This record gives sequence, structure tokens and C-alpha cells, in this order.
Amino acid sequence: MLKNNKNILTTLDICSSKVVCIISKYEGQNKNTILGLGYVKADGIRSGIVSDLQLAQVSIENAISIAQKSAGVDLNKVHVSVSANYLISQHITTETMIFGKEITHRELNKLLLEAIQICKSQKLRVIHTFVCNYILDGHHGITNPIGMFGTKLACNFHILATTTNNILNLDTAISKAGLEVESYISSTYSAGLATLTKDDIENGAILIDFGSETTSIGVFESDQLVFVDAISIGGKHITSDIAKILCIPKVEAERIKNLYGCAINNDMDLYEVINVRIHGKNTVVNRNQLIEIIHARVEEILNIIQLKIENFKINNCIITGGTSRIPYLRDLIADKFKKQVRIGYPQSDMKMQNHSLELATSLGTIEHISKSFEDIKTILPVQEKRNSIKQYMNWIKKNFF
Repeated sequence: MLKNNKNILTTLDICSSKVVCIISKYEGQNKNTILGLGYVKADGIRSGIVSDLQLAQVSIENAISIAQKSAGVDLNKVHVSVSANYLISQHITTETMIFGKEITHRELNKLLLEAIQICKSQKLRVIHTFVCNYILDGHHGITNPIGMFGTKLACNFHILATTTNNILNLDTAISKAGLEVESYISSTYSAGLATLTKDDIENGAILIDFGSETTSIGVFESDQLVFVDAISIGGKHITSDIAKILCIPKVEAERIKNLYGCAINNDMDLYEVINVRIHGKNTVVNRNQLIEIIHARVEEILNIIQLKIENFKINNCIITGGTSRIPYLRDLIADKFKKQVRIGYPQSDMKMQNHSLELATSLGTIEHISKSFEDIKTILPVQEKRNSIKQYMNWIKKNFF
């Protein structure tokens, strides 16, 4: 058992297909060492949301137990990534009168506090706040108004929030597993931190995370996350389509999807057959039919995504998640969206080759929380007194004064 638990953090990624717990140690200068990894099948989770409290609790306990045994450390506090299905992405603009005075952090804090209050009035719990644009006397594009002079200062915030009930269900499952949540982090934001380069985030990038039951979308621009959304369709639905149409077990459908699946067919696929086993008997199916099934479901997902991102003039697209491994998916997206597309593997030196795409969210969460050892900027405390402004004021004072 480790004697020194300083700078050790535990992250928890709760998905539809898996629960991942990573225990790591912050070594300084943005370097982390993974001490333990727990990776288990998720039960009681559907589309990233708790569907069976007891089953979810057991999955969380199992992942934590494996990670703690591997790390040789026993911790009860955890940072949790939140599925995009939980989150409401909205832009809120607040303003304050300056009357020719010098702008200080106090004015910026007032703008932020007003935005948070708007979310509280909507019965929402704030997870992240991102500053997209300051407007000073009608002039947009102000990145840092501190020290400037003007009459009216406004700010456009991108806020990720969730309903209280959603978080309470997740809180309950985690607390019953014997853990205390230190913070919640958007899984889309974490995946972006892990897979996008500094240039991607600064110049603009669309991140598509193809999960098991959910496909999430994140738009990064000018060093900020400006949009998040999710579709409740993922790789598991492709497997289900294959099983239903070909009348084969889901296990066999998953196998042939992984071994022979493609997003685009070619002339060679017309004549290739695949051996499958159904109820103990061997039979064959046409590979071209398999690819057509996959293509149809992928097209459905991409059509929905295209509508959600049509207002963003960004030519850079990164795909990640386990389902992004489907051969030629990148080419199909590039042709359909007319964008530069690449698969986003984690940039972290902690990545594990066998599961790097599946661990993108966890590794991004570690990167984000590690920075908080030096300078916490965007995460609000999870524990807050209901109907009280004091916790927000304490957070403001702690981080800005």
C-alpha cells in the first residue's frame, strides 16, 4: 500500500459498454503515471445514463476494486466524466455597466455569477463554463478585457449543465459504491483534451466520439469548447442491426462486424462470403450484405451529425471512440462532410495501445484534473448547498481574488 497519497487522483468513466477507473499520480510539469487500471463491462448503464442503480453500483465497485488492487492504494474520492447525454449545452450572454472605470476581475466575476444564476433559475447544475467572447462597448473579439476601459462589458459564455435529478442518480450510484465525487467533467471535453492538438483547439475542430450506445459531438474553436451534443445511436446499434437482419446471435454479429465490417463496400465484396455459426451449425453470409447493413446505420448517424454541425464553418474533423475503428469510416465521413478527417488517438504518453481509443475520455480527464493542481479554472465544486449562493461566491473568491 502506498504511504504517500499526495497528488494521486482517481478518475471514473461510466459508459454504456464499460466502466473505467484509472488511478494515477501527478509527477509535475504535466506528467502523470498510471498506477492502476480497472476496466469492466458496464451493467445498469444505458446511453451513459443510470438505468439500474444496483447494477451500476456493482459495476463501479468492480472497476474501483481492480484499479485499487493494481495501484496498491485505497482512495475514496473520484473525478467523474459525464456523458454528453446528461448535458445541456447553451450559450448565455450577460452584461454589466463599467461607466469608464478600469475593468478588473471583479467585473468578470459578476458576469460569470449572473450566468450561473440563470442556470440555477432553470434548475440546472453547472458542470463547465467557457468564455467564448467578451464584448466591450459593442466591440467583439475581446479576449482579455482586464485593465481596459469602457462603458458596458458583456460576455458570451458556453455553459454545460445538467438537471439535478440526473446528477443525483449518478451521485447515488457512486456514493453507494463507497466513493465521494470531487468533480464532474464533460466526457466530450475530456476526449477532446486527449485527442486534439493545441492547433486543433485553437484553429477549430469538430470531435465525433463514436461510442457503444451514444455518439457525441464537440466543437472546439478559439481555445474553447463551444458546442456539445449527443445522439443515442452507436456501435451497439450496428451490431443489433446485423444480428436482426442476418438472423444471427449478437455475439456472432459483433465478431463478424469487427473482423469483416466496413463502412464502404467495393466490387470485391460482392463475391466474398463469411462463415458464421448459428445454433451450432455453420453457414455463410455475403460480406457485401454485411457492409450494406453497417453503411446504412452509419449514414443515419452521419446525417444527424451533419444537421447539428452545419452552422460551424470548420474543416477539421477528428473521430475517436471504439466504433471509429470501422475500416473506411474516416473516408466516408471525409467524402460526406467535405472535411479533413483523421482518427484521434490520445496524445498522452500514458496511452495504452490496445485500448487507447476506449481510454481517450479517461486520459483526458486525468490531463484536465492534473492542471487543477496548479490552476483550477473551469470546474465548479460538486458539493454545494442547495438554494445557496455562498458556495458560488466562495468558488469565485478562491479562483479569482
